[in-house]
Amino acid sequence: MGKKLIGLLFLLCGIAVFAGAIAAEIAWLVFCFGTVIIGILLLFLAPAILFFPVNIGFVTGMAIWGAGIALISEEDSDRTDLESNRRFNSLEPGEVDLSVAFFVQQQMNELMSRKERVVIDTVVVAYLTAVVNIITKKNVSLSELKPMCHGLFHKSPFEVDTGFREALDNNGEYRASVRKLMPIVRDEVASGQGAFLAQYVIRHNHTDQTV
Repeated sequence: MGKKLIGLLFLLCGIAVFAGAIAAEIAWLVFCFGTVIIGILLLFLAPAILFFPVNIGFVTGMAIWGAGIALISEEDSDRTDLESNRRFNSLEPGEVDLSVAFFVQQQMNELMSRKERVVIDTVVVAYLTAVVNIITKKNVSLSELKPMCHGLFHKSPFEVDTGFREALDNNGEYRASVRKLMPIVRDEVASGQGAFLAQYVIRHNHTDQTV
């Protein structure tokens, strides 16, 4: 809140400088054109001198205005980052889109029927990112996706946490996996049946191979 108040003060100061520059320019023009010949000569030979007050005033005003906007935006950004960190560090389950839950649960049912151990690593997080992005038509961040995954895998909160921290630490690998999996997930969603997650977990558990 402090940065926002200071930012607002900067904005008010910027407006005051703009108003002062206009007033000073009017007074300067009246002075210069008090002698018409001098005013005309300045207009054609040295317009920079004629418009000196407003030029200086607007440059100064814009600098103050920009600083105010930056302070306000910085506080909003700080608040957003803090909220994102809070969500990322939380183990609490979040709201899950029903279509996403149904799509993933089909594969989870297969894994449970096989008594497979749940695996949540960078590739699985990337797959879930692609699933959520395609089904909801929204690009979600890791901090937005993590509560959803806690909802999907509510019996494995620490595995979810470990997988997401791995994805965060290996961000390049995670993003590359998302790009690689997008067309696969798009085809799965179009067919109404997912398969990659179950196949990957089974392969990981039995052969320790990765994508």
